Amino acid sequence: MKVVGILGSPRTDGNSSTIAKKFIKTAKGLGAQTQIFHLNELNYKGCQGCYSCKGKLEHCILDDDLTNVLNAMHTANIIVLSSPNYYGDVSGQMKTFIDRTFSHLTTDFIKSDKKSRLPRGKHAVFIITQASGENTSKDILERYYKLKHYLQFEAMHLLVGSELTYTKGVDQRPELLAEAVNLAYAIIR
Repeated sequence: MKVVGILGSPRTDGNSSTIAKKFIKTAKGLGAQTQIFHLNELNYKGCQGCYSCKGKLEHCILDDDLTNVLNAMHTANIIVLSSPNYYGDVSGQMKTFIDRTFSHLTTDFIKSDKKSRLPRGKHAVFIITQASGENTSKDILERYYKLKHYLQFEAMHLLVGSELTYTKGVDQRPELLAEAVNLAYAIIR
């Protein structure tokens, strides 16, 4: 079992990162191999819209720090994506990463039943945190839940941390960390 965490917060100790790391630490305790990528620490570009990944290549033509992240998704059983809610969307770091997952889609993904180049059977955990109430992230969750369809995840688990701020963080909300632990146990066992 391999778990890859892709953390989109610019703060490594931010709320979304903390919840993701709790899930990943629990998975490791259950025997999983784990790997974490902090997107803000990487040097990468956004999708260039060049469609090279839909021609002769079956991967992104760009060779930057995101190459290892995209490759890690192939061997992972569980992919953890976490981001704060910034202006009603995921962070810029996470959005740029998600755009680059376009390279995982097959050439004829729109019409084909086989949309993704990723092996089947993967689970995704999508974590979003925000200062406002839970309904604020509803459209974000609906938008990115489509990754389940395109990347053909077996399941996509959503975890929302609401009413969290820089000064009133997840460390004061043990029920959210417990939810991450329980989710890890549910998926891995």
